[in-house]
Amino acid sequence: IADVAKGREDYEALARDLNIPSISSFTNFVALDVGSEDRSQQMVHKLHEMGVFVRRPGVPNLGRFVRLTVGKTPERVALKERFADAFRSLI
Repeated sequence: IADVAKGREDYEALARDLNIPSISSFTNFVALDVGSEDRSQQMVHKLHEMGVFVRRPGVPNLGRFVRLTVGKTPERVALKERFADAFRSLI
């Protein structure tokens, strides 16, 4: 449970570093708002190309978000780097 909480904190810090909103939760994921549904689709595609599986929330009106599931520490470090690279490539 503590590892999951730390992972959520890591992803919320990533959102702050990129100056984007996030929706935290008490589950094992955090949703980051990348600004639009189109950008969210592009992010998912770019991350999949980088070997990172992420998805978009399955809830109406949340299409602009990318959902990041908390993994182990090395996975989180890699995801944070790749997410930042992918996001900056869209700006």
